[in-house]
Amino acid sequence: MTAIGTSAATAPAAGQTDAIAARLTGAEALRARGTADAIRQAAAGFEQGLVDAEQAGNQRLMVDALIGLGRSVDALGDGRRAVALFQRAVDLTHTLGDTETEAWALNYGALAYDRLGERTTALAWLTRARPPRPPGQFPRMRRRLERPSSQSR
Repeated sequence: MTAIGTSAATAPAAGQTDAIAARLTGAEALRARGTADAIRQAAAGFEQGLVDAEQAGNQRLMVDALIGLGRSVDALGDGRRAVALFQRAVDLTHTLGDTETEAWALNYGALAYDRLGERTTALAWLTRARPPRPPGQFPRMRRRLERPSSQSR
C-alpha cells in the first residue's frame, strides 16, 4: 500500500500529486491576497484541486482543498457552503487520524458558524477543536462566544 486506500497499481503518480499540490499552493496564494476577485479565483483553483485530488484518491490533498475552498467561500459570504466543506474536511481528517488538521478544520468551521450567527454551534465546534482550558485561560473567541448575543457585537 502506498497511500491510504490505494494499492501500488492505483496510486497516483508523483507528478500528478505534485501538480495538485502546486494548484492548491497557487490557490492559497490568491486567497491570501484578500481581494474579492482573487478569492473567487482561489475558490476556482481549490474546486479544481478538489476534483483532481478526488480522482487521484489522495485524501490528504482533498483535505487541503476542502479547507482552502471552505475558507474562500466563507470569505465570499457563503457560510452554509463553507461549514459543509469544513465538515467534510473534519470527517476526512478524523479518518486519517490527523488531529492537528482536524483541529484547524474545526476552528475554521467555528468561525463560519459564528459569522452565520450560530453561536452555540460555533462554540461546540471550537470545544471539539480544543479541550476545555482551566477558567481564566479561555481564548478571546471562546469568551466572545460565551457572552450573550446582545453584548457580542
